[in-house]
Amino acid sequence: MDSDNWYSRINFRARIDQKVKDWLTLGANALISDYSRKDPNSGAFYQAFVNPPVYPVYNDANTDAYPVNFDSPQRYGFGGSYGNPYAANYYSDSTTDGLDLVFSTYAELKFFQDRLKLRSAYNLDFEAYKSAGYTPEYLVYGTQGSGTSVQSKAFGIRRKQIIDNTLTWADRKGPHSYSVMLGQSTRIETMQGLSGSATSVPDIDQQSHYIGLGSTNGISVTDLNPSPYTFHGLSFFTRGTYNYKDTYLATVTMRADASSKYQQKWGFFPSVAVAWRLSEEPFMRDLELDWLDNIKFRAGYGQVGNDGVSSNAFQLTMGSGDKVFYGYPLGNVQDAASFGAAVLTQIDRDGKWETNEQWDAGVDFSFWNGKLSGAIDYFRRNTLDALLPVNAPAHVGNRYTMVRNVGNIRNEGVEITLGHENKVGPVHYNISGNISYIHNELTKLNGGSPLWDDRVKTDLGMPLNAFWGYEYEGVYLSEEEVAANVPNMEGVHAGDARYKDQNGDSIINDDDAVYLGTSFPKVTYGINLGADFYGVDIQLFFQGVAGNQIYNALRERLESDGSSNALASYMKDQVWIGYTEGVQQAMLNKGINYMELENRDGTIPNPLGHSDNMANSTRFLENGSYLRLKNLQIGYTFPLKWTQKFHCSRLRVYATASNLFTITKYSGYDPEVGSGVDYGNYPQSRTFTFGLNANF
Repeated sequence: MDSDNWYSRINFRARIDQKVKDWLTLGANALISDYSRKDPNSGAFYQAFVNPPVYPVYNDANTDAYPVNFDSPQRYGFGGSYGNPYAANYYSDSTTDGLDLVFSTYAELKFFQDRLKLRSAYNLDFEAYKSAGYTPEYLVYGTQGSGTSVQSKAFGIRRKQIIDNTLTWADRKGPHSYSVMLGQSTRIETMQGLSGSATSVPDIDQQSHYIGLGSTNGISVTDLNPSPYTFHGLSFFTRGTYNYKDTYLATVTMRADASSKYQQKWGFFPSVAVAWRLSEEPFMRDLELDWLDNIKFRAGYGQVGNDGVSSNAFQLTMGSGDKVFYGYPLGNVQDAASFGAAVLTQIDRDGKWETNEQWDAGVDFSFWNGKLSGAIDYFRRNTLDALLPVNAPAHVGNRYTMVRNVGNIRNEGVEITLGHENKVGPVHYNISGNISYIHNELTKLNGGSPLWDDRVKTDLGMPLNAFWGYEYEGVYLSEEEVAANVPNMEGVHAGDARYKDQNGDSIINDDDAVYLGTSFPKVTYGINLGADFYGVDIQLFFQGVAGNQIYNALRERLESDGSSNALASYMKDQVWIGYTEGVQQAMLNKGINYMELENRDGTIPNPLGHSDNMANSTRFLENGSYLRLKNLQIGYTFPLKWTQKFHCSRLRVYATASNLFTITKYSGYDPEVGSGVDYGNYPQSRTFTFGLNANF
């Protein structure tokens, strides 16, 4: 489908560091990005995938359509959920314009021969955006259309400001060196904005698309969704380091963090790390191992607080306007002028910091003057008092889930990093890569009730958001096979899905549902390749995962009964088709050879058969492993003898391409599915960037 999607962005970056005095250094760094984009109509993209390819895009015979004579699948007997995807995209006009600013500045003062340093820094992350969407009055056919034009707009401003102040004393006494740092940090983050819409907005031209020109009865203005917020954070921290002959090293840190998001504002988080550089020991030097550069063993323990929850996660919410779910009239009539209020979400009045606790041990090494280097790490990361959604009892208000510190999560694994670099003639090249194995498990769940979501379950001893359902074993090919496996189950016939009977009771029900897999990769890896010669440089970055599953909900629809979408083309050859003896005889009486129409060897269950044929199962779980060329960059740096003529110390031009190709067995559009359930997610764009770097 030809889709008018575009994206433009202009970046400007500047940095300055100035030593004003021997004891004073000032600096600033700024990145400004101005962008505009045409937002894709993901619904049209999905409709293009599931629509029946039996009608033209345009049809002058469709006299109901206006202002353009698009054709419609509903004209050919398909249900109201079908629509012309090209028309949906044509009548969708949604754009977003924005400005991002990332700015930081600092001042650093040095005293007592640089042993005492005072540094203050201010950081600003600012975003302002406006979005607008316009749908004209139109009709394709049946349910696809809009009886009046609709204009929607939204404006938002987000500010995140951080002020850091640190005071550091560092000194050396013979073979001993140490440092002590005291610090304080203040954070303020705000989000505010409005969204509004209007109907009957004239479509004279782009300049006439204003909410104020719409019908006065159709204008509405509300706060942004999600709601605006203000968040405050305050931290005090200290760190001490010790180094003996660059052989024995230690670091101790203590943080006290406060967040306005929690009921219990303060959290305290210590950490300690030690290291031993074996290669610096005298007995190692005596061995005269010329090939050995460095071997360092290290271990550590630490805690870090996480306040990455919504700023209103612990705010009680109420509602009064809904007559169906929670509102009630003050009086005896349903259409009373006033309605009472009800609690929609309970809150945990003891909400506190989620704590990430980590134990780790590892070794760093380097050989042959840095030609080969790497690291091996073992880590165990425990998330304590994990914030998870919980359903409250109905009588206390549970329209929406509440957030509580209800679980502990363990991530345990090994990470290996290797790198090689060398120079052969004029060519300098480097190869590096990393691979990680991670095991994810919920180790504690207060209250004991599993957490359910879209096709997933979170419970003790399982990964978070684990796929849950039946083990699919194929299709029952005969009534005899049904009788031999599930004789106690009614309604199952030849052509229905066959699932594993886990407990052997000859019935498939909830007791047979099991853990099926997880969307969390067991292995993640990355590969970097680079080379430069005669001013030309090239960098490639490959990224991949393995050991995860994706639930292909899009394929699930394409193998359904076709009531709300087109069926996959392979269904005609692979779906099970069979007729009862009575139907077979009736077909023979009419001269129809039913054997030519049947497909009793089909591998796809009869979509019109048993209701469990489309149950959550391994049938729609697919291998989510992939390898993707994430980024390719080619650049050229002009010779200094050319650029210094106009006081430029470095001038480089470059071109970058992202998402050039992907190797995967996954049958969907894109294996990078964030939730693990793929409904036909809009695939990642292949982007091309051209740029210039200049230093003066």
